[in-house]
Amino acid sequence: MTLIDTHCHLADEKFHDDLDAVLQRAHKVGVDRVVVVGDQLASSRDALELAKSKPELYCIAGVHPHNASQWNDEAVAELRALCAEGKACGKLVAVGEIGLDFYYDLSPRDQQIEAFLAQVEIAREFKLPISFHVRNAYDLFIEVVREKHINEIPGVVHCFGGTAKQGAELVKMGFLLGVTGVLTFKKNDDICETVHAVPLDALILETDGPYLAPVPHRGKRNEPAFLHATAMRLAHELMLPLEEVAARTMANAKKLFRFQD
Repeated sequence: MTLIDTHCHLADEKFHDDLDAVLQRAHKVGVDRVVVVGDQLASSRDALELAKSKPELYCIAGVHPHNASQWNDEAVAELRALCAEGKACGKLVAVGEIGLDFYYDLSPRDQQIEAFLAQVEIAREFKLPISFHVRNAYDLFIEVVREKHINEIPGVVHCFGGTAKQGAELVKMGFLLGVTGVLTFKKNDDICETVHAVPLDALILETDGPYLAPVPHRGKRNEPAFLHATAMRLAHELMLPLEEVAARTMANAKKLFRFQD
């Protein structure tokens, strides 16, 4: 059984001291590939350099909505350069995580929308899929996707946290939904309802490490090896064999990120 951690901040300083051990633990439980994520251009550069250094690592690049106030012409040029370099070496597999976060509002909402739409066009230019970040903004996100035909581009709404109805609408538009360790939490009604409301072929697994460690690892630094706990919980929820859940979510991830093997 093998799994792909489709979203992990492995370039974060919390992994600097023991990255090799982290990857060894991942391999032991069948996580044979990890997509490394940055949240701004500097960390996206770090993610790309890390991906280049390890055969099992890939990356995505983009500016998180929290950092949208940093978006400017220089950022456009830098992200385009990252996409060109990463795509050429085969290590950059998507643009992200980009989108709208109206929960924390760390950047003004108009700037979030501007940065989001600009990065969508960069993904379109480089023919790359997108990893979306959406929080407390699902209805507007769906409206913008429709208006701008963003669902012409393959993508995943990472760490999906909307309602089952919103999830079903996004899947109908053609997007995948990222399932994290939140599925294992006690307060998990929305994501539980969602995984029952959409087909398994619309789901992929992620840790979002170092955040959101699943039960029984809550309170610890999340890492790719813990993806196994989320896969087990999803299999339990859907009353399917773990091997089937692993195989089908892995196939979904491979299709999205265009992994050849």
